[in-house]
Amino acid sequence: MGYVRKPRPTVRIYRCDEHSLWRWLGPMLAALVLLLGVAGYLLLFSGHGGNDLSAAQASELRATIAALRQKNQELREQLARAVRSSEIDSRASGELMTTLARREKELLDLREELNFYKSMVTADGKAGGSLSIRSFALKAADGKGKFHYKLVLARVDGKGKPIKGRVQLRLQGRKGNEGATLEWRDISSGGKMPRFRFQFFQTLEGELSIPEGFRPEHILVKVIPEGKKQQSVQQSFSWNSVNEGVEKDAG
Repeated sequence: MGYVRKPRPTVRIYRCDEHSLWRWLGPMLAALVLLLGVAGYLLLFSGHGGNDLSAAQASELRATIAALRQKNQELREQLARAVRSSEIDSRASGELMTTLARREKELLDLREELNFYKSMVTADGKAGGSLSIRSFALKAADGKGKFHYKLVLARVDGKGKPIKGRVQLRLQGRKGNEGATLEWRDISSGGKMPRFRFQFFQTLEGELSIPEGFRPEHILVKVIPEGKKQQSVQQSFSWNSVNEGVEKDAG
């Protein structure tokens, strides 16, 4: 017996646009113009030839005009409801697309986090328990020249005691036409170097302050562990590559 593949269900999102609105407006406007023309004709006919009409005919014309006015009012109300319905559908469609985009971003973040955990679990320990800079990201913060950083540290082999130490950040760039380097004390508002202590991995976050007139080009991240068994780890990142609010793998 052959295998019959069942079609997978698909979900389609239909957005209300100007074409669907005109499908409502077109017939209504045409009917409105026709009714107004008939009403105008009847009014002119009754005004110019009123002496030739009988009382019954005049009464019938007035009833017809009243009916046309009522129909005109009903068409106006239908048109108003159609416009409101179109606006509501458009807003609902926009909100749905925004929600879907946010969910896709959350799913992507979760997949990246899952891949990170998998890399930690499947590590073979060939690096001898050395430190690793997994990712580094920058994002503009409130205030001129303020940036929020996020640094993820890890170790390939989680055996043994937790690793602890400090992190040094240094900026390389230009001030005017000359090259310049800013040390931690120049970009941290006098704060202490960030410290870490972890068994498997750790996320460090903080804020950097860039002096006015300085154009950063690279940021140097140096992880300095305590003790003789672990060596310092250093990685240079291009400022433009990490200043996007998206983490970049150190490689």
